[in-house]
Amino acid sequence: MPRALWGEAFRFVLEVLNISATNAIDGATPFFRRFGSRPDVSSLRTWACVVFVFTPKVLRKNKLENPGKPGELPSVKHGDYAQHSESYRVLSMVTGDIQEVRSVECFED
Repeated sequence: MPRALWGEAFRFVLEVLNISATNAIDGATPFFRRFGSRPDVSSLRTWACVVFVFTPKVLRKNKLENPGKPGELPSVKHGDYAQHSESYRVLSMVTGDIQEVRSVECFED
C-alpha cells in the first residue's frame, strides 16, 4: 500500500470501529452511545474499490473524451470522509492525488 494511503486506511478503520457493535459497551456501537441513534450504514463502500469519477460536459476537452476517469475509493462512505462537503475522497489513478468528488460510480465486486 502506498505511504500516502496510510492516513486514509486509519480513518477507514476508525469509522468501521465506531459503527460496529462491541461487547465493551454491552453490544452497542460507539456511535449509538455518543449520539443516541443508530449509524446510517446505507452508504458504506468497500475499502479501495474501483470507481469512475464523472467529468461534467463543460470540463471535457471534446465530445469523444471519456466521461469517467478511473480511481480508487480509500474511504468508507459518502459525506463523512470529505473534509468540506458531501463528497467522496478518491485516489486518482491518473494523477495519484486524492481528490474530493461528488459523482462517482463504485464497482465493489
